[in-house]
Amino acid sequence: MFYDQRVVEVYLEGERIALHVRKSHNKAYTTLAEHMPPHHQRMQQIKGFNREDLLAQAARIGTATVQAATLMWEKSIYIEQNYKACFGMLMLQKKYGRDRLEAACSRALQGSRINYTMIKNILEAGLDKQPARVEDRPLPSHDNIRGKDHYQ
Repeated sequence: MFYDQRVVEVYLEGERIALHVRKSHNKAYTTLAEHMPPHHQRMQQIKGFNREDLLAQAARIGTATVQAATLMWEKSIYIEQNYKACFGMLMLQKKYGRDRLEAACSRALQGSRINYTMIKNILEAGLDKQPARVEDRPLPSHDNIRGKDHYQ
């Protein structure tokens, strides 16, 4: 492979097999469909394996699930990499049910980052069945807790 500011060239056994003009914007991937592996090309053609269809499926589960799916795309540099993750998240409803998946997504949304593994771990650990932590509760009184007056 050879590249410079303008182009990327890919060689196989001394023969150039691809030439791409580089995009000028940062943190963005460009993929030509004909350069994707055949199974990736097929997945893009399957009904239900595009952003709109996956979000519609998520909407049938609940609002937290739609928010989770949307965040998976918005927080990604390369959006297509998240199709499989979103599809996998939606398939978790077959094992755990719609209500549990919605509860797991709701719990995951309390964090700063969301992904398939986090939602799956919440479901496997049964955390979706537990009440959400309440952060506004005051700390209990204890000798080792000095309070704000100690630090001045």
